[in-house]
Order: sequence, then structure tokens, then C-alpha cells
Amino acid sequence: MGLKIETTNTDTWRLGRREFLGATLAGCLATSSASAISPASSVNHRITIVLTGGASHLDLWDLKPAAPREIRGPFRPIATSIPGLHISEHLPLLSRQAHLFTLFRGMTDDGPDIHDLGGYSSLIENSLELFPGPSSPKFSTNDHWTFDQWTFDRFSDSDRRRYGVRPFGRNALLALQMIGQTATRQPHSDITIHFSAGILNTLSWDMHADGGDLAVNFQDLAWKLLPQLDQGLSALLSDLHETGLLQHTIVSVISEMGRTPRLNPRGGRDHYKRAWTNLVAGGPFLGGNIIESTDPHGETVTSHPCHPHDFSQQIQSPTLDSEPLIQKTV
Repeated sequence: MGLKIETTNTDTWRLGRREFLGATLAGCLATSSASAISPASSVNHRITIVLTGGASHLDLWDLKPAAPREIRGPFRPIATSIPGLHISEHLPLLSRQAHLFTLFRGMTDDGPDIHDLGGYSSLIENSLELFPGPSSPKFSTNDHWTFDQWTFDRFSDSDRRRYGVRPFGRNALLALQMIGQTATRQPHSDITIHFSAGILNTLSWDMHADGGDLAVNFQDLAWKLLPQLDQGLSALLSDLHETGLLQHTIVSVISEMGRTPRLNPRGGRDHYKRAWTNLVAGGPFLGGNIIESTDPHGETVTSHPCHPHDFSQQIQSPTLDSEPLIQKTV
């Protein structure tokens, strides 16, 4: 069942609560209450953040403190701005913003446990893509904008400190700036931020802890990955909210898969597609909500699983049909 669209003269789209819920009753929002959806929201912009390699739901958004240690891992859950909603202790800034975002804890995929963003292809393929460095295989010098416009040094010291100087924080700040700049050129913008340029011999969410090409481990999560995500994403959500742009922007944080609930012999987590979590904020999605859940060990979705292609449809319907403006690294 498709969404009923009311086209406006600015090419934005508006979702009534009834139309939105009706279109998703058989999908990712099947059991959500009406409180998860705003009565109406016009959306002009979309920012998609890809946690390259597949992030562990058990260590970010869906911790299981009562599970055995070999499942729950070393991280503890902390309270958030929403009573009863807990996330990782290494996301303290985001914990204060839980009222701004919704967690889709029912993500699943019946495909093989391999790296594959194909389920999100319709969400990403026509977007403006930002990568963390020239090592990305998609790096391109062809763009339709002068790169000096987006030079990080042009931002204030205060903004750079709030977002962080690492690639993800810089790209999050650039995305915010691009939304403001493109507003004068076209009615909407569609941006994808890739957290990492790849998975081999680099800092990504693919935490096998193998000591070799895929060496990322819990220490990397605690001291590098999670702090960068916490700082950059919280600053982005805060600025979008304070400027009023969040109600016209959908921000989604997606993972191609989760990680194995049971730790591997090296103390890492391997590929796992039976359950994981995505985050959504803005647009018609009211914050402070949890959509679906997993069992006590985080192994399976308890009801109404959400596949990546269904999730993409909820986020992008109807599609934003703008052409990519730039594919560039910073």
C-alpha cells in the first residue's frame, strides 16, 4: 500500500497521520502508536548516515544487561531523556536527546551475512554522498559546486569543537550547511554521509577483532567510534532542532546489519542479519519512541520485523528526485 501524497507548490511532501499510519500498517510501523507520528509534516531534506560495516545493536541502541557476559559485552546501558529508554554509556550526549529520535529495533534481513547495502539502494543511490577521505573507491573530483564552499576551516571554532574534527563530525557539519545553501537553489536536498571509507584496515563498525585487516574491537568502539558518532550526531540533531529544520528534515542512521549477540573467540562480534537497530529523527517521526523489540539476547525480532527495503520506503516515500550535487571527500 503506498502513501497518499499531497503535493505542494514547493515540491515538498506532506503526510497526514492517518495516511502515514495506514500506509505502514503492514510494514515497519505495524505496532507503533499514533504518538510516534506527527499529525502532518512537510519534508524538504533527508540526511542518511551509514554506519559502514554494520554496527552492533547490542552495544549501541539495544543493550541486554541481564544477558550472560558473552552476549551483553562490556558496555552498560544509561538512562536517557525518555524514561525507560536506555542506550550505550558511550553515547552520553545522545542520551539527552532521546526525545528527538526514534529507534527501529526490529530491523532484519533474510539474506546471507555479508556486506550489502542493496536493501537501502533506493535510499542512497540518488543522494549527494559524503565520504571521510580519498581512500574511498567512490571518490570523485567531479562536482557541481566549488569545494571551497564546504571547506571545514570556514566554520567557526565553536562549531568545529561541537561537531568534532574527525571526518564524521566534519561531514555532519557540512551536511547542515548544505541544507541551508541548497534551499536557495532547489526545494530539497538528499545527502548521505558514509561514516567510513571502507572496512579493511580502517576504522569502521565491522568489529571482528581479528588482529589483522578487521581488527576493530570494543576498545575502538569505546574510545573512537562511539564518541565520534555521539558528538557529531548530537550536534547535528541539536542544530536542526533549534533552527526549526528538524521538522522538515528526516535524519536516519542506518546499518547494513547487526553483529552476533554471542562474542567470537577473539572478543569481537561477527556479521549478523537477524536483528539490528536503525535510528530516525525529524520529519513525521516524533522522538522518544521505540519501534519493535528483540528477545532477551538480542538474537531475533519479537514481532513485525522490518527489512531494509521496507525501512527505505518509509523514509523516502515519496522519493526525493533531485540529482546528486556533489560526490566529494573531506
